[in-house]
Amino acid sequence: EARPVTEEAWRIRRGRFGDDHVVPANSEANLGLILVHLGEYAAARPRLVHSIDVFERTLGPDHVVLSYAVAGLGNLEFSLGRLAEAERHLR
Repeated sequence: EARPVTEEAWRIRRGRFGDDHVVPANSEANLGLILVHLGEYAAARPRLVHSIDVFERTLGPDHVVLSYAVAGLGNLEFSLGRLAEAERHLR
């Protein structure tokens, strides 16, 4: 149930703010986390990677919102058995 609502929020926010703004990036990260939870790792990765890029550029490397998305990417890597990559993101 969360996926379609989050996808719609992301679409609306992208239309309002553009792709490289923190507001749609937050919805994009949430969508990525939902996709990880659903086991849709290939679809989740670009959502998380892009949101991490936006957060790093707009909020800086130490912002808590960034850590949320990076942890999601770490969980994705762990789920795929990529333990070295997972550890890098989860530290």
